[in-house]
Amino acid sequence: MNDRDSFENQAQDFENQDIEHLKLFLYLLPVFGFFPALWTLYRRRGSRQERSLSRLVIKLALGWFVAYFLIGFGVSSADSFQIPLMLMGSLLTSGYFW
Repeated sequence: MNDRDSFENQAQDFENQDIEHLKLFLYLLPVFGFFPALWTLYRRRGSRQERSLSRLVIKLALGWFVAYFLIGFGVSSADSFQIPLMLMGSLLTSGYFW
């Protein structure tokens, strides 16, 4: 009976680890992971690893948004650098969503 309880506890620990890993993976999804990460920081709950990853995800998403906005503004205002800026914007977006 003791072996069975031990086995059930180990199985439950593995399930909890799997759920935790899925939550962390959800945060790493571009655009969609931003909102759960923001919610985690807003509530000030979650493990230390979860909060740290949430801060990283928010920094990456906001950095991408600001850079994409500035490059888009540069494309609309610069005549001679439109093609290189458009290329840089597409590379930035591809890198973020990769």
